[in-house]
Amino acid sequence: MVVNPQTFNYRLVIGALLIAILALGAYSFSSYSKLQDQKQFLAQEKKIVENELSNIIARYDELMSENENMKDELIIAKERTLKVLDSLKVQEATVYIISKYRKQISSLQEERNNFMTLASSLKTENKQLHNERKKVNKRLEEQTDVNNQLSERNSLLAENLKKGSIITANSFAAKAFKIRTSGKKIETEKAKRTDFIEVCFILAKNSLAEKGKKNIYIQILNPNSNVIGDKASKNFGDYTLIYSAKETINYNNEVLDICLKAMAGKDEKTFTKGTYFVNIFHNEKKLGSTTINLN
Repeated sequence: MVVNPQTFNYRLVIGALLIAILALGAYSFSSYSKLQDQKQFLAQEKKIVENELSNIIARYDELMSENENMKDELIIAKERTLKVLDSLKVQEATVYIISKYRKQISSLQEERNNFMTLASSLKTENKQLHNERKKVNKRLEEQTDVNNQLSERNSLLAENLKKGSIITANSFAAKAFKIRTSGKKIETEKAKRTDFIEVCFILAKNSLAEKGKKNIYIQILNPNSNVIGDKASKNFGDYTLIYSAKETINYNNEVLDICLKAMAGKDEKTFTKGTYFVNIFHNEKKLGSTTINLN
């Protein structure tokens, strides 16, 4: 069979075109696949960068909760990182954009690391200060306990000194006397013969007591519980003492014998039968008491 040369040439051209079309299709498909892979890769890289920025922001939140004294600086750094993250989210994922934001992340991470180093240093200092404060507080508590003990001892000592400085008396005795025309006094137990009652006692020695003049009062109650004698009164704050006689003595911390006498009052004229109760006072403090019975 004879083949036309022109037909044969057409077949060669058509075959070549088919091969070229197939080759171009294969190349296009390969290029498209590579482009899709690159887009997916860039999208993943963008997501990684976003996560890194989110981690930096989260770390700033932790640092703020742990470091109140750095809060203002940390807020500013966090807001700066948030702006970068918000800007990245609206950008298309390209090699340039990924490269650009990775450089920013590097700078932001360095800034965050500086804050972390500073926070760690401050935390160490705060811990040392806390430990020092605990030691100081413990020493203060110990010193306070010592001071309280000393204060209690001083109070007890002051109280004991106060008690020890109080004047005391003993050997209380009361006797009735009649005065003769000669002026001589004669002891009696008869009420109708009694002109006055004499009360004697001894002030004890006390080197802690304050020296000087002391007011001594005697209070004599008749059988009807009425005060006899001067019936004068002396106020000691809320307490009023009604007394029969008073004498101011000079106390020199040594033993001192004292005798005071009380006459019958003008409204009484004479003493009555019965028991008389005698109380002795230094100012408002009662030194002691005794009784005397008149027949």
